[in-house]
Amino acid sequence: MRQGHAGEYELLNTLFANDDLNIGYYKEEDTKIDKARELMLLRILRLVPKIAKKTKFLVVGAGWGTAAMTIVDTYLCRVDSISTTKKEQDHLEKALKKKEYEKKLYTHLSERHVDLPTETDNYNVLLSQEVMSYVEDKRKLFIVYHASLMAEGRLVMTDFLQGEKYESKHSDLFGHSDAIPLWTDLDVEKLTNKSGLQKVYNKDFSPELIGHYQYIIKELDIKKATVDKKLGKGASQKHTDIYKAKIEALEKGAIKWCLYVYQKINI
Repeated sequence: MRQGHAGEYELLNTLFANDDLNIGYYKEEDTKIDKARELMLLRILRLVPKIAKKTKFLVVGAGWGTAAMTIVDTYLCRVDSISTTKKEQDHLEKALKKKEYEKKLYTHLSERHVDLPTETDNYNVLLSQEVMSYVEDKRKLFIVYHASLMAEGRLVMTDFLQGEKYESKHSDLFGHSDAIPLWTDLDVEKLTNKSGLQKVYNKDFSPELIGHYQYIIKELDIKKATVDKKLGKGASQKHTDIYKAKIEALEKGAIKWCLYVYQKINI
């Protein structure tokens, strides 16, 4: 399940209704979070060639369905969406019915990402946002991803990784532990080389993540009273301090937020 630091999910769903933890791109200073997340997603998907109505997407770790809905809105293509909680799936079901997307967007429920309830060789594009680093058996999940894609299909993955100046204390900032630590570039290379997926593109998007955290800090300051009332006295300051620590870790190269695009190789 996608997650962040302790209490982050509850915090963001207090600040922003039905928050997916998706990261935004603040192109203009006054860009709001919903628009920023849409801009970031579309910026990433521009790296996938020839997305059209006939394209079939699988969105893993869909949360409340923000990414899945944006894909249908933009490309009018078929999307299968994997949620990990019934509450999130029910929310997405209501949203897609409201927009009459029942024949475009299909929801599935799976508490474990390695047990995707979908067909094999079925998708042109698989979108995985901040999922892989929280899964213990990454090798198995890569195999599942490979099996889900059609020939020459694309895996589009964003995730947190260790940087050159990483220390173990940084794991807690992103909800990791000794059991499932933040992974490295080398871990990614080893896993993908054995999973029938060929890397075609990667980019460090850490500056965009810093901008996203700066936006959240501003919102925390504006909504301090609301946050403290709902989450407890001092909650706003506690989370502000954590986001500042995250920014510091990103700025000094201890943590990275990266995009990877892979193409399926038949093996």
